[in-house]
Amino acid sequence: MTPRSASDRPYHRVVSLLPSPLAPTGGVFRLDRKLTTDISRPIAGGWSAFARSDGQDFIVSGPQGAADYETALEDAISTAQEALDLIAAEGGPALTIEGAETGHTVWWTETRGIVLRDMAIRDLGFSFSGTAEVRDAAGNLVTQPAPAPVPWHESFRYFRISQTTGDLFDAYRNLYLAVESLLSTVVPMRLYARDGRPSAKVTGCAGP
Repeated sequence: MTPRSASDRPYHRVVSLLPSPLAPTGGVFRLDRKLTTDISRPIAGGWSAFARSDGQDFIVSGPQGAADYETALEDAISTAQEALDLIAAEGGPALTIEGAETGHTVWWTETRGIVLRDMAIRDLGFSFSGTAEVRDAAGNLVTQPAPAPVPWHESFRYFRISQTTGDLFDAYRNLYLAVESLLSTVVPMRLYARDGRPSAKVTGCAGP
C-alpha cells in the first residue's frame, strides 16, 4: 500500500471536496469519466451524494453508523452504487465506479472524533542485475572474451509482438510462430526437387 502522489488525487484535494461540516461517515470514489454537470441527490437513510462538474470524484455522506474502516467502506460503496443507479434511472448519465478496491477515501466517527483514511494500491515493478569475476589460482583476474553479438532471427519479431500485444490470443499465436520459426531453422523442412512440395521427412529426423 503506497501513498498517493501529487498527480493522483492527493489528500489535500480530496479533503477540499468534502462538505463542511463533515457528516459522521462517508466516502469518495472515482468515476469512470468526468462529469459535465454537478450532481447532488439525497439517498434513503439520511445519506446524500454529490459530484462536481469537470471532475471524477463521487462523494457520499451519511449519518452515524459505522464504527470502523471496514463498515464505513461497505456502507459508502453500497450507497454510492445505489445513488448511481438512481441517477441513471432518472435520465442522468450512466456512470460506474472505477477501481474502488485499489483507491478510495472513507471516513467514520469514533469516540476520539472523525477518522479519515485515504487508501491507494499501486503495482510496483523492480529489476536487478549482477556481475561475476573469474580469477585464477593466484587471484589474478581472468579476462573474459566479449560475447558474440546475437544475430537477428525472424523468430525475434514474433516473440517481441507476443510480449507487447494486449490480446491474449494474439500473444499465444505469435509465441507459437516464434517457436515454429526456430524449429524451421534447427530442423528445416525437406522439399521435393521436382515440385518443391514438402517431403514427409525433415532433415535431421530419423525415419523409416
